[in-house]
Amino acid sequence: MPWMDRVILSNYLSVNARATAALMRGLGEPAVVTHASILIGQVKIVVRRGCDALEPTALLAAALWSFPAPWRRRLVGFCVGAALLAVLNLIRLASLCWVRVHWPQSFHTLHLEVWPILFVLVTVAYWLRWVRFLDSSASQNAIN
Repeated sequence: MPWMDRVILSNYLSVNARATAALMRGLGEPAVVTHASILIGQVKIVVRRGCDALEPTALLAAALWSFPAPWRRRLVGFCVGAALLAVLNLIRLASLCWVRVHWPQSFHTLHLEVWPILFVLVTVAYWLRWVRFLDSSASQNAIN
């Protein structure tokens, strides 16, 4: 949807870029942001669609909503998981910036192979932990 890309997603990507640049400045890198682009020295990193953790968050939502659990537990599980994935995404973006500046030959491997797999693994691990938590709390309720 063009309006969604223009209004919502472009602002969300800009927020990700600004947060990443702030993190990079905290690490001593001279990061400057323009819209969804981060400039560190002569290196420019553009935060684009797909760099936003929306796909792993959608995967998490599908897993949580498909599991038989009370809606309140699903909602809490989703909010906590989405926050976890958002923070992980900022760490991912900062690591990609750092690697692009200091170790550019590894950028594509990290960007296209390591981080996507890690995101799926973290999403599935979180969901499994959530299911286990539900199971243990259901067992506790059955005992009491």
